[in-house]
Amino acid sequence: MYLHKEYRNEAEHWCEKLRETWERMIEEIVFNEAIMRYSPAIQTNRLKKSCF
Repeated sequence: MYLHKEYRNEAEHWCEKLRETWERMIEEIVFNEAIMRYSPAIQTNRLKKSCF
């Protein structure tokens, strides 16, 4: 039972880190840092150089 809980905790941690990585990649690369978490501003001029 202990190994099951340990595995589950490690899997959850890995999934959280993967999600954070994807979110950060989207902010930095796709949106060219025009939209950033915890920032109230949107830098619309940066969208001209974004990936879409």
